[in-house]
Amino acid sequence: MIVKLANYLLLIPVLLISLLPLRILYLLSDFTAWLLRKIFRYRYDVALINISRSFPHMKYHQVQSVLKDFYRNFTDVFFEMIWSLRISRKREYQRFQMENTDLFRRIYDRGSSVIIVTAHKANWEVLKPFNFPSTGFSEKDAVVIYKKLANKVFDRMLKWIRGKGSNATLVESGDTVRFMINNCNKQHLYFLVADQNPSPGSQIHINFLNQPTLFINGPEKLSRKLNIPVVYMDVTRIERGKYRGTFEMVEENPSLSDVNKISMKFAELLEKSIRRDPSQWLWTHKRWKYTFKEQSN
Repeated sequence: MIVKLANYLLLIPVLLISLLPLRILYLLSDFTAWLLRKIFRYRYDVALINISRSFPHMKYHQVQSVLKDFYRNFTDVFFEMIWSLRISRKREYQRFQMENTDLFRRIYDRGSSVIIVTAHKANWEVLKPFNFPSTGFSEKDAVVIYKKLANKVFDRMLKWIRGKGSNATLVESGDTVRFMINNCNKQHLYFLVADQNPSPGSQIHINFLNQPTLFINGPEKLSRKLNIPVVYMDVTRIERGKYRGTFEMVEENPSLSDVNKISMKFAELLEKSIRRDPSQWLWTHKRWKYTFKEQSN
């Protein structure tokens, strides 16, 4: 009861903020980014170390420039989420340009589902502006796998924002395998954000952004088990409020692919994307929390 009450109380200012013009929301985003970076130092040391180790050739002022742009991108994502509560679907579609969607139609026509692997880059909240008709699938076919937040109030609020005006299904990460097996006879678009630090037990060990890195292999395991094609979605910021989604086939026949091939290809595509514009990735993640040596002990 207390959690529900807190959630409702938090939604009131969120709804009021959504009524503001976008230019005002971006001013609020700029101020919030400055607060997080300069005053509260929100995971500042984590982001600084991650960027410095990933790009050892960067000078100090270059690292600081990436940090500044990163925090602004970070806060833009959340203010744009709030703004999405009141804009039309047509306006949403204008925010997100999609390229190379023909590969979805090919998979749809053969009667298969698709696993879309993506990352916390540019804007990872692109479900609403995703133009499903261009893929052959419908919005009702979309299944978004999400990780439940520790804070129950914020978790419920984010689920409400993500789900408002959307016909997609939200599935908690712990229920992914059960859901996919139970729905193996249906065609779905599964959205998996898969660039977090893996839980202990991962065996994918690669060199990623100049560092020994453990990589998530959950999407690969699911795709190989059910033979669901895997597509990489690279989201790039074109300008404030506008993004481009580019799609590339990772593996069309997972059950026939070599072990670790899918995970390695995803990591390769993601690294290339990050190197093109480092500021657009989520550097506050404790991406290198575990090392391969620690996992082996």
